[in-house]
Amino acid sequence: MKFVKLLFVFISVAFAVSCSNLKAPEYIGVGKVNVSKIINDSITIKAGLRFNNPNRVGGKIALSDLHAVVNDIDLGDLKNQEVKVPSRKDFEVPLEIKLSYGQIFDSKKGLLNSILSSILTNEVAVKFDGKATFKKFLVKKEYPIQFNDKIKILK
Repeated sequence: MKFVKLLFVFISVAFAVSCSNLKAPEYIGVGKVNVSKIINDSITIKAGLRFNNPNRVGGKIALSDLHAVVNDIDLGDLKNQEVKVPSRKDFEVPLEIKLSYGQIFDSKKGLLNSILSSILTNEVAVKFDGKATFKKFLVKKEYPIQFNDKIKILK
C-alpha cells in the first residue's frame, strides 16, 4: 500500500514539474482564408492562425479576447476558439471574422481600398492582440498574444 501511495506522489510531482515550465506556442502565420457566408448586410470570413507547440505535452488551447487589425482597419474581436494541441507539432486555430459592408466599402478607410493598395505594395500589415490559455488536466497557463508584422503577398 505504501508503494502505491509513493508511486502516486512521484507521478503527481513529475506531472506538476513537467507542466510548470510550459512555453508559449509560437505563431507561424495565417493559413487558409476564405469567405464562408454572405448575408444581407455582412460577410463572414474564415481563416486559420498557425502555431507550433514547442512543449513535450499536448493539451487544449483557448484563444480569447483576440482583436484583429489589418492595414490599420479595425476588424474587431474574433470569435473565441478552443482546439486540441499536439505535442511538438504545428497546429491551426480556426478564426471567424464578421465584417459589415461599411467596413469593406467605405471610400476613405474601407477594407476594399486597403486590399487594392496592398496588392500594389505586395504586403499587408496584420496585428493580433489577445490571450491564449493552455490547458492540460488541472494545469492552466495564460500567454499574451501580440503579433504585429507586414506579410508579403505572393503572386
